[in-house]
Amino acid sequence: MQVKTYRGKSPEECFQKVKLELGRDAVILQSRSFQSVFGKFGPTTHEVVAAIDVTIPADKSPTGVELRRPLTLSSGRPESSSPAPVRRDADPDDERYLRLERQLTALTANMSALANTTRSASFRSKTAEAEPYAFLYKQLVDSEVAEPLIKRFFSELPSGLSDAAAAAEIRGLIVNQLKTAARFEMTPGKTRLVAFLGGTGVGKTTTIAKIAAQLALKEKRNIAIISMDTHRVAAAQQLQTYGDILRVPVKVAYNKQELKQYLAEFAAEKKEVVLVDTAGRSPNDSMPIAEIAGALEGISGLYTYLTVPATLSGKNFENTIERFQAHINADALILTKLDETVDNTCLGHLLNVQAKFGIPLSYITNGQRVPDDLLSADAHAIAARMMSTASL
Repeated sequence: MQVKTYRGKSPEECFQKVKLELGRDAVILQSRSFQSVFGKFGPTTHEVVAAIDVTIPADKSPTGVELRRPLTLSSGRPESSSPAPVRRDADPDDERYLRLERQLTALTANMSALANTTRSASFRSKTAEAEPYAFLYKQLVDSEVAEPLIKRFFSELPSGLSDAAAAAEIRGLIVNQLKTAARFEMTPGKTRLVAFLGGTGVGKTTTIAKIAAQLALKEKRNIAIISMDTHRVAAAQQLQTYGDILRVPVKVAYNKQELKQYLAEFAAEKKEVVLVDTAGRSPNDSMPIAEIAGALEGISGLYTYLTVPATLSGKNFENTIERFQAHINADALILTKLDETVDNTCLGHLLNVQAKFGIPLSYITNGQRVPDDLLSADAHAIAARMMSTASL
């Protein structure tokens, strides 16, 4: 039997190599995927171990023994890891046949053991430091917390704890790692300008309406709204509708000069807070972000929120913050659309970007209701959700 190993970027690529070199009667002994160089975050390599059938031609065997294990090659896994029955058309006492049969059985058993070892090796190596708390390690991995953070958490975890005590310790470490920020401060006699930044469709306008409702209705603050989003159809009209309901004045500024003009008017009217809705910009388009930064530059009493949706992947989450922070050093984050997620990966992404950029979280939105679906950031609630199925 000829045994060969094939590697490729996908299982289909490996199977194609097997078919081209060994033919359609090849035996698939093992199929696996692994990250060969960079660990969890590296490219995935797929590996297939295949063998060609062993056939003893009749004209070279005095007993006419023929060993064959037909198996049609497909793009999926073999239906069973057990070897197919070997066809025996010869005398069972034939020593050559029996020797080949024993070799095939031993080879199949060895390959099965190797496959089992390989499948469990990766998890064992990653959880070695976390034992005996592998279940906690898995929860952090499922939340896509970066490996260096996970290692640090477990390095600070005392040994000999019960499962419940270990989980409580991990929650405490997450709380200490999380950075939260209270709402922007207001100074008596001065107007506070609060600008909301973010990509397109991240929920800035609805979030502004929620905060405006809390300020105007619950706290009875004297506030106003300015919309700089003149690119999106009906954006200003949406804010105007909210303003009419809340009895809050809304202005539309088309440039920096108009923005300053309206700010001066609202300051003269003793407005305590002016909320500014900026146009949504792609994080990959630096020039429009720089234009927003230029319009806000030099304005005193400015506080900025960067609005990021919970539905982003980890890479896009980090990219959004990195690109906006390069032009506008936002004071705090608002995590939107938590209600549209089905897992806790956004919270793992939050931990990762805070470890890198240090930007705190101020608000979380978890629905469309104004003003109800707006939560102040609570590190203990976030840690509890990451380490359980609790909802914020």
